[in-house]
Amino acid sequence: MDISNNNGEEIWKAVKVAASIIGKDLQIHDLQENIAKLGKNCGDCIRWMDIMTCPRETRQHKTSMNELKCNLFAEKQDVSEYRKELQTKLDKLK
Repeated sequence: MDISNNNGEEIWKAVKVAASIIGKDLQIHDLQENIAKLGKNCGDCIRWMDIMTCPRETRQHKTSMNELKCNLFAEKQDVSEYRKELQTKLDKLK
């Protein structure tokens, strides 16, 4: 692509190509970040908010969905499905 002739059309084509590449890179980064966050917190556990099965949940203390997971963590099925959905989107972008 020769933009040395100062043709505005060629410059805008180059800008569109650059924007497309940057946009794709940002999408990839966001998807990777979202995938990495899944399954790390109490809110992603099947036991979350269940006094009978969650070791942290008591009448006096309600666990926050953002607390780090404990050693009894069991991931919710919808979290696993969401991870697969995000991974599929990521694979299509790469």
